[in-house]
Amino acid sequence: MEVLDGAIGGRGRPKSILSDHGSTFYAVEAKKREKGLTEFVGYLLRNHIR
Repeated sequence: MEVLDGAIGGRGRPKSILSDHGSTFYAVEAKKREKGLTEFVGYLLRNHIR
């Protein structure tokens, strides 16, 4: 999230981020994962990024 925060701080918030739904983005182990919400997805939602 630090890298994404830095990019947003330097360039502004994107409207969307395209990913391949690979494990790099979605395989975070977390309690919320059971409900389909990872740290990455939560970050996107909080920042209104599709």
